[in-house]
Amino acid sequence: MTDPMYAATMFFLGADDGDPPGLTDIEGWETMPPGDAAQAVQRSAFPDLYAGQEDAAREIAEEAGIDLYRPGGGAPAPQPTDPGTEDQCYPDEGEDAPGGGEGNGFIDSATTAWPLRVDNPRSTEGAIAWARDQAETSFSGWYRRCLAFVAQAWGWGGSGVNYAIDHYRQMPADMRHDGSRTVPPGALMYWETGGRAGHVALYLGDGLIASNDILRPDYIDIVDATEIETRWGATYVGWAPPYFPAGW
Repeated sequence: MTDPMYAATMFFLGADDGDPPGLTDIEGWETMPPGDAAQAVQRSAFPDLYAGQEDAAREIAEEAGIDLYRPGGGAPAPQPTDPGTEDQCYPDEGEDAPGGGEGNGFIDSATTAWPLRVDNPRSTEGAIAWARDQAETSFSGWYRRCLAFVAQAWGWGGSGVNYAIDHYRQMPADMRHDGSRTVPPGALMYWETGGRAGHVALYLGDGLIASNDILRPDYIDIVDATEIETRWGATYVGWAPPYFPAGW
C-alpha cells in the first residue's frame, strides 16, 4: 500500500542523491503547466494524462482546506512567479458579474505601431501566430492563467503583475483606451468579471480573441471578442498595448 508521506516527499523533493529527482529539482517547475511539471517528475509513458487530473486535484485540495495560491516558504524561487495568472479569470457559479453583456462588436484599428517604450521579445505577427498555435494544437495548462497567456504570447515568461485587471490599471494613462471597441491586432483586452483578477485576452484582429477557459477550461480557444461579455456577463474595460515593464 502506498505511504502518502513517502510518496509526497519523493515527488516534491526526490531522493537525497537526486536520483530520482523531485519537483524542486526540475528547472523552471514554478512556471510549468501542472501536467508538464508532473510528467517531468514521473516520466510516464503516458505524458498527456496528468493535465486531465488537475481539476480533481484542485477539488481535493479545496476540500482539505489547502490554499493553492499561498506563496511557499523557504528559499526564494530562482525567478519571479506570476501568481495572479493562476487566479480567477471569470466569476464562479453564482457570483455576480458587474453588468456587461452588451456584446457590441469590435473592429480593427488602423494603428499599426506601438509606443516606442513597448519592447517585447516577439513581434505582433509572432505573438498572434503563437497564440493561434496554442489553440490549434490544443495545448493545455492555461486554467485561470489569462495574464500568463498574453505575457507568454509576447515572449515573456510572465507579466510580473499579480492580477489581470491590475495590469491594465498600472498601464500609463496614455496607453489605456477605456471602453474603446476599435482595437489594433496584438493588443491586450481587459474585462471586469466580478472576481478579483478580471480577465485579459489577446486581440487577433477581425473581432477575434485568443482566450483561455472560454470554451474549454484549461485550453486556449479563438472566439469572437464579444463572448467574454455575452457568455460570462463581464464588463469590457478597454484595451492597451502589449506593455510588460515588469515582464521576465
